[in-house]
Amino acid sequence: MKLYYVRKICETEIGDGKGFHYFYQEQTTLNPNITCPDHPSANTREFSIISQSVGFPTNYIFDLLIKPSDTNPNYKIDIGPGVCSSDDDSFDLILKDTLTIDLTQSGANGLDTGVEQADTCYYIWLIYNPTLDLYAGLFSTSHINPILPSGYTKKRRIGSVRNNSNSNITKFVVHRTGNTRLVLFKNDYQELSDGTATTYTEVDFSSSVPVTSQLAWTRLKGTKSGDVVNIDFREKGSIVNISYRVSGYHIIETHVFVQLDSNQIMEYKVNSGATLNIHNLGYYEDL
Repeated sequence: MKLYYVRKICETEIGDGKGFHYFYQEQTTLNPNITCPDHPSANTREFSIISQSVGFPTNYIFDLLIKPSDTNPNYKIDIGPGVCSSDDDSFDLILKDTLTIDLTQSGANGLDTGVEQADTCYYIWLIYNPTLDLYAGLFSTSHINPILPSGYTKKRRIGSVRNNSNSNITKFVVHRTGNTRLVLFKNDYQELSDGTATTYTEVDFSSSVPVTSQLAWTRLKGTKSGDVVNIDFREKGSIVNISYRVSGYHIIETHVFVQLDSNQIMEYKVNSGATLNIHNLGYYEDL
């Protein structure tokens, strides 16, 4: 028997206006005329087939978006519904309902081992217990091999978060639904303040960009009083670099993607007398 996993949009009334959310259903026979289980009288639209029982493609992921939880965003993360293949491509993971995970707790829907540490990057995993047919989320400092709770044998990394010196998760929003996600910070990180190096000099982004990313979305601001500002930047050690040559009145501010090396390091230089400030606004992450 073939099994379909389908998605539809539910138009819900919110106050004086309308909002929408996705809902999912397993079907043995395709039927687009389905209603939302939470809002049976609401209009629905945009029926689509997410997957079939023949199995997902290699490294497949769709939705499973993470966000700070509404209940306590300082230490809780919500994982939205979605689907993916397990990281070994042996099993299709199908999450129908939102999960909330808590960084102050241990085990399933918490931290895989130890206790929360400040100023730390944590990777978010979806995990599955086939014996109990149970899904959970997991925080881990490992982007490869989290310590799984007993009975959970399938897993997939679905994102990453970082907490600050007060052990509060930094605020963020995730864009895109496939294998590559754009993560934008609510408050940016200043990675370089008034840099004046005239030969290529390292800037370390590892305090804001996880090891699963080598592409940062930045704001560059260069100044030189009454003269041309030249900004050069590149991946550390790269012989191929993107250079900016800006002629004008003493200041340039621009948003650019910066390529990082495997240790999340870039290099920059400016012309003599110029200064450069670099703010990291977010990063692209491959799942």
